Amino acid sequence: MNFEGGENLENVDASALDADFWVRGFCATTAETLTIEGAQGDNDIRGIRAENSIITTFDGNDRINVREGNTEINAGNGDNRIHLGGLDSDSVTVNTGDGDDIVHVADKLKAGWDIDGGGGYSTLAMRIELAADATADADGELANLFANFEAVKLCRINDDYIVDMDYLNEIQHVILGWQSWPHDHETTIQGLNDDAILEYHRRHTDNPSTVNVETDAQTFNVNLNGRGLDQDFGTLNLDNVETLNLDTCTRCKNPDVNPDDLTYTISMDMDSLETLNISGETQLELSEPLTTVETVNAGDFDQKLVISLKGNENDVTLTAGDGDNEITSGSGDNTITGGEGNNTFVFATTQDLNGTDTITDFAEGTNEIDFLFGEGDNIEQDELYGDGTGYQELGDGDSISADAGMLVWDTTLDDLDMSTVLDAANSADNPGDLEEDDMIYFAADDGVDTQIFKLVSDGSEFVEDQAGVNSEHLITLQGVTDASDTLSEANFADFS
Repeated sequence: MNFEGGENLENVDASALDADFWVRGFCATTAETLTIEGAQGDNDIRGIRAENSIITTFDGNDRINVREGNTEINAGNGDNRIHLGGLDSDSVTVNTGDGDDIVHVADKLKAGWDIDGGGGYSTLAMRIELAADATADADGELANLFANFEAVKLCRINDDYIVDMDYLNEIQHVILGWQSWPHDHETTIQGLNDDAILEYHRRHTDNPSTVNVETDAQTFNVNLNGRGLDQDFGTLNLDNVETLNLDTCTRCKNPDVNPDDLTYTISMDMDSLETLNISGETQLELSEPLTTVETVNAGDFDQKLVISLKGNENDVTLTAGDGDNEITSGSGDNTITGGEGNNTFVFATTQDLNGTDTITDFAEGTNEIDFLFGEGDNIEQDELYGDGTGYQELGDGDSISADAGMLVWDTTLDDLDMSTVLDAANSADNPGDLEEDDMIYFAADDGVDTQIFKLVSDGSEFVEDQAGVNSEHLITLQGVTDASDTLSEANFADFS
């Protein structure tokens, strides 16, 4: 049934109606109290204006919008959406049932209101300015207006605000709605504890904003939730947290939008992070290095992952999924599983900067190694033999080609210790213009794994040490049993 009108009635009773009921723009200007009892189906009661209104519904999925006056709403056990818009009322009481309800407070909070989310998983939605007002009021009149809400959605974030969940029903699921407004602002969230959830809802592509979470929690959850675009979620500062569960998803209902084609970017500054668990349905780029993490679990994340461990001295275990990942190593001895995609592994050029890393599955997919020549303290590529850009498969007695920077030994060695590797490299024909301090990268296998070394020359041969510059083992490619058969120049971004 559909009912519209502005008659000044005192009572609307549809409780005997076993159907859906629709009321629009009902205005009671003379009656002291307007009472509406909804039908047994899904009620849509909107635009109610009265000095006092009492609205009761049953177990349907109801939508209720009250725009003026003192208000009492008793909603049933469905999944209800209640909007308190424009109210400047002394008395507002809301009780919802056991459904997953959303109660939206649009414009004001006033002392004495009583808004109860009932059972189920209920969400309180409001402008962030109102939540900041409740925080600023501290233990005053706005501190205890809400009960039984599991989530709060903070909207219209267009300035710097501080919100403390201690003054918002100690809610532990914060949704940042409209956080994508293109403003350079900071949002500070306090009062979140272990296993709390911070959820971003993004609308626009770019966002320079910063979110500071001030918490002592050790375990935390972040959800990046977009609207069908490549989206930058700004900067998240999250200190003290040791375990972070990071998930990506999209709210876009356009069937032409494939989450596989979307890239979400976020910069995370975390001073205590040890374990990062990644899941979701969109590509993910972590734009700042993770300098403290020890374990990254993304084996079930089958989208592209861009992640960097630069500046991280830990021996990190990083497991990625089957996307085409880009993984930059740190200075510890890292163990990296790239998954079955076509991955790029980025390494520093020396053991001091890179450690000795292991890639467990390099033979899967078409993978590439990229060295950070010339970046920071990394060596320049022209510090290699010649200009260092050449790739060559090499055997006993072969001549090293001009400008060869990457040599792959074509014979299985009995051992991959440094002495054996130097003997193999020196069994090649010296090109004659090898200079002191010239370096090359040298890959060889022992029939089980392949290892990649950086070797240094004294001008006549390759040696373990030349004036303080060491020959050193950089990378192990587990399961690459035949280096010359498996590897090619396509596996090295810097050599051809």
